[in-house]
Amino acid sequence: MPIIAILFIVMAFFGGATYFSSIGDRVEVPSAHLGRVLSPQGYTAETIPPSTFRLGNCFFWEACDKIVLVSVQDSAFEHSYPGILMPKDKLKMSLDVRGIVSVREDQKSIDLLMSKVAAKLTEDSSTRIISMNDILKIYFEPVIRDLVRPIVSEYTIMEVASSREEINARLTEAMQEAVKGSPIQVKRIALADAQYPDVITVAQEKAKERQIAIETAKADATRRLVELQAEIEQARKSAEVTIINANAAKEAAAIYSEAVSPAWLSYRNLEVMEMMANNNNAVFIPFGALGTVGLDNSVMRNRK
Repeated sequence: MPIIAILFIVMAFFGGATYFSSIGDRVEVPSAHLGRVLSPQGYTAETIPPSTFRLGNCFFWEACDKIVLVSVQDSAFEHSYPGILMPKDKLKMSLDVRGIVSVREDQKSIDLLMSKVAAKLTEDSSTRIISMNDILKIYFEPVIRDLVRPIVSEYTIMEVASSREEINARLTEAMQEAVKGSPIQVKRIALADAQYPDVITVAQEKAKERQIAIETAKADATRRLVELQAEIEQARKSAEVTIINANAAKEAAAIYSEAVSPAWLSYRNLEVMEMMANNNNAVFIPFGALGTVGLDNSVMRNRK
């Protein structure tokens, strides 16, 4: 019996053509990726968002469908620029540039990536993927390599240190314009890790030292002024106390001088003499006899 006849008999027995076909692989489009099915006739038009599905069946003698992924995740990058000549200073400096880049997810961009960038097998050889690293090498790195130096070199080194936000905005805008029409988009570019020449670093350190010295002197002057103000306030309070005491003494003296009259003094003398009269040990000496020879002789006789 001819072989073809035998094949048809087998096909009929086992359900026809399904015997000679295999069920398509179960595949996944993970998050931050888009997928396209690669058939024997080429890529299908549909872009597949993150999902899980099964590829179509195929006969064992045919090439089966494959899934190809494109990474569309936000990707951080960093580039170093050693020895940038700064014409205004006639010096060189080095710096790094960092930023965020991603793939445009429109149909035109995905078509371009699928046709121009080779998809590579993953480590387990189960999936083909167009990685972000490969995309950046083709569409981003050649552009940014030549874009940063001309913009940064328009500034002085001190301006680079003090005008970073302005420079970052210019770099971001220039890079976005440069990649317009490509499959990638630039979200942010910023300067980082600037390394200035020693002469600039020393000048900045001295300027900082002067600033610290000035601020210290201002702080000392402020502190001393506060101390002087406290001393002045204390002296003012002491003077006020002295004036109050003097006024009180003056008022007391005035009151006393008004109260002590000749009549009051005569009355007071009589009181004292009356008190002495009641004292047996008291000796009366006339006031007019004080300092006379007679009184002195009498005192000396009594001592003998």
